[in-house]
Amino acid sequence: YSKYEQQKIKEAIVFSCQKLANLENSNKPVLLHAISVGTRLYSNNYQVQIVIAGYLHDIIEDTHITKRQIEKKFGREVSEIVLANTKNTNIKERSERHRELIKRCLSHSEKAAIVKAADILDNYTYYTNLADQYGINYCLDNIQLFKRYMQERYTDRIFTEMFTIIK
Repeated sequence: YSKYEQQKIKEAIVFSCQKLANLENSNKPVLLHAISVGTRLYSNNYQVQIVIAGYLHDIIEDTHITKRQIEKKFGREVSEIVLANTKNTNIKERSERHRELIKRCLSHSEKAAIVKAADILDNYTYYTNLADQYGINYCLDNIQLFKRYMQERYTDRIFTEMFTIIK
């Protein structure tokens, strides 16, 4: 990563820490999750926009931060990837909300799908470590949805890694 890209990644980490650190009523450590997703993408040398979006992927649904604020600070591409990874709270039925989210990520771009895959992988690790069968099943359901709706042109290695879980 260039010096400028490193600086933007650092800004995303700081922004995420500032906005997610004091969330209440959460059933999992959202800040740690955001850092884990972004770091997974960073460690695997993904494009800077994907890495930044990984650090910010839950920020719209978990805070009062808007797409416009993200766009102003991190650019249009990052804000669109984050928005693609944001649950539609107008859909009340949980399984339909997740189906719509997966389909939206997959139809938006491979970059949005990569962030969602990293999100699912981190959630799967978290719930597996807790032996939380409900959380594990949630992740497995999302992987199945991913597999059903994924476009064949998406060939990134993260998808292969995710699909090995359900083999």
